[in-house]
Amino acid sequence: MLDILHAKIPGRARFRVHALSGEPRTGASLESALSGNGDIEHASASALTGTLLVRFANHLSHAQAAELVRTALHDLLSRDNDGEERTVPPPSPPEPVAPIARLGSRLGAAMAHDAELWPRLDVAETAARLETDPERGL
Repeated sequence: MLDILHAKIPGRARFRVHALSGEPRTGASLESALSGNGDIEHASASALTGTLLVRFANHLSHAQAAELVRTALHDLLSRDNDGEERTVPPPSPPEPVAPIARLGSRLGAAMAHDAELWPRLDVAETAARLETDPERGL
């Protein structure tokens, strides 16, 4: 599965790639596969966070870059350790992750409950609802 985590800057995107979590060899293989594409300037995978940072040619949209990553990932996962083909369903298209969901389940659940109210809360009320305080932060 591939999710777009951050795609605000042209030519740069961060993806959550579930197949990377705890798999440094998969990350290295994906970086290598992407570096062979002329439109990808740099790819950096993290097995610790399960994310992939990609810098790509500015003429590509974020969706086009995601498609390059999705294709490379599918090609990589469709081969076993000996390079033999195996049947793997294609990864699902990336779905942008809502900023609320990225902040964690406690915050996400709290904000989803009354999303329209949150922008109107003052700092003290927001901190109280999140069971923290402004000095400690999230």
